[in-house]
Amino acid sequence: MSYGEAAQGVLTRVFEEMAMLFAEPADPAGATPPVGEVLEAKIRFQGAQRGELTIFVPTETVVEFAANTLGVDAGDIDDQEAVFDAAKELANVAAGQLLPEIAGVEQVFELTPPSARCIDAGEWAAFAARAGVAALLVEDAAVLIGVEVIA
Repeated sequence: MSYGEAAQGVLTRVFEEMAMLFAEPADPAGATPPVGEVLEAKIRFQGAQRGELTIFVPTETVVEFAANTLGVDAGDIDDQEAVFDAAKELANVAAGQLLPEIAGVEQVFELTPPSARCIDAGEWAAFAARAGVAALLVEDAAVLIGVEVIA
């Protein structure tokens, strides 16, 4: 199993178990870029292996994730900082579940604080074309996830 496939499985579980959002695997080449704003959430790790986990996710999906996780209405999540925090938490939880899966539970990793920023359509297309990037459809919205590991 590739890192991208492992990340795809982990992110599916995170969306479904934490936020009750239905997620299914998709082809990154066919993943249509979202119409609205898209965020990049990234977290770096080092230990037995080092690298980074990157998620491209529509802001609307992050808002749904945050609202469902917190048990509030999506309309209550209207502060951009709160949306960025939710995207960072998504990356943090995904990394925390992914690293033991790809390296074993005995390994210890240090994680950097996650980051989040807005991206444009060109960045989406370039990321989708990278080798090892996987995709999900979360409630019919495309999400991209990639893991870069440096030995």
